[in-house]
Amino acid sequence: MALDRPPELETHWEHFYERSIGCVGILKDWLTQAYRKALDENASSLTEQHWQSYAPSVSKCLQMALLSHRRGERHFSLNREN
Repeated sequence: MALDRPPELETHWEHFYERSIGCVGILKDWLTQAYRKALDENASSLTEQHWQSYAPSVSKCLQMALLSHRRGERHFSLNREN
């Protein structure tokens, strides 16, 4: 990263996991947006203020989780019939 100090993301891992519903692709997109914001501001590090504004909302997380659950149920049902 082109920042003076590495971000301290580990301390917020539960928040990242919760808001990405455990999907690394969602987390990657989220942190990429925050990183771009930090670079635009010439920040010395990626801070909570950078990534909080790009966090998926709770309602969006619930929608994503429900969709994932439905896909899993459909997959289970199709494989069970075979």
